[in-house]
Amino acid sequence: MGLSEGETRTSFCFDGIVGLSSENSSDATNSRMYKDGNRNKTKVVPSLLPEIIQDILSRLPIEDVMRSKIICKDWYALTKDPHFIHMHFSRALSCPPRILLEPLIGGQVRSLYLIDRKDGMWISREISVESLQGGFGMTVSSCHGLLLVTSPSLTVDPLYIYNPVTGKCFELPKTSLKAHKLCISVGFGFDPTNNKYKVVRLFHYCLNDDLETDMKCEIITLGEESWRELEFSHTVICNNYAKPVFLDGALYWVIDREIHPGYDQILALDLCSEKFWAIKFPSSLIQSIESPNSVFLRNLGGSLSLVEHNFSEHFRFWRIVRNNTKKSYKFYESSHHINIPNDVLVWSLNLKDRLIDKSFLFHMSHCNIREIDGMKDHLTLYFPERDEYKIVEIPGTPKHFIANIIVPCLASPCDDLGKGAQEVNLN
Repeated sequence: MGLSEGETRTSFCFDGIVGLSSENSSDATNSRMYKDGNRNKTKVVPSLLPEIIQDILSRLPIEDVMRSKIICKDWYALTKDPHFIHMHFSRALSCPPRILLEPLIGGQVRSLYLIDRKDGMWISREISVESLQGGFGMTVSSCHGLLLVTSPSLTVDPLYIYNPVTGKCFELPKTSLKAHKLCISVGFGFDPTNNKYKVVRLFHYCLNDDLETDMKCEIITLGEESWRELEFSHTVICNNYAKPVFLDGALYWVIDREIHPGYDQILALDLCSEKFWAIKFPSSLIQSIESPNSVFLRNLGGSLSLVEHNFSEHFRFWRIVRNNTKKSYKFYESSHHINIPNDVLVWSLNLKDRLIDKSFLFHMSHCNIREIDGMKDHLTLYFPERDEYKIVEIPGTPKHFIANIIVPCLASPCDDLGKGAQEVNLN
């Protein structure tokens, strides 16, 4: 609809007039011209200040930001600008995290599914990864919406850094360890002091022909040409559930109590100093743990939490709060019981996150004894305040999947790349 005579349009509209762009403008008095189809007259539309446009776009969902970059060169440039990327990501952190489903097919993954909630409905958007050179195997870690991905062979190398929103993908250098080894844990994090992404790998390393093993640790900063070995003197618990947790510039693992008895129970790595330190548990907490083999770490709603859960209906966790220094912590316990219907046969129940509405998000494999579909995966929610359990139905998602919690972003390791990482062609 055209503007009435003498009227100027100053409100923002995402899919409206391109004249709202700030391209080649230096102040708010710059304007754009367009034709009024009704009167065949030229109208003047004031351009917004660049900082106002940045502020508006930084509040949009990332899908809308990606669409907006086709409007003009300035908006396209914003999606590459570090300041805007940081502004958009910082605001995205205040929104509920997104869930990325990865089909569990035992081979090359061809699509991912980004889950969102709109107007009370759960919807999925399919993201093709079929053109990824080398193939998409499995996500082993994630940070800031970037995925750390293996090839379909699931071998130690190669490893890729992949942004499912922008489609950018980069291959990391191969390990420098030569002897027989088994990679048992991979952590991916961000050093906020130096604004650098880092990847950490732990290996079981064969010492001799008698198959004696030790653990070794290597780290790489994106942009470096090779991995560096870190001094490492602990054994940590590593499995599909006990993965390292990244939070506030550090990576965290649970220490194996059978090998390292005592009060040091969590191993932490500061990604800035690249130094390890241990978090001690109070004796009362250690004694209260009923299933030591069912203890793992999670980032629950932005808090480092120790979870005790053997994938049954009962679970509890301790929220870990640091007291000013890294050597003093408090632990706040919370215990819960989920009332799952009797006709639901649960195979596994994996706690993933605590959402903004205080509900707990689980990844559940189960079957309903009243149905004939067999075992399948679902996301489920548990609302402790009203003791309510709910299976989330999402049309168009795979029957079996891995669920990753991410905050989609525009970040790319491209600016940090040197000779050590190679961009992968996605054409």
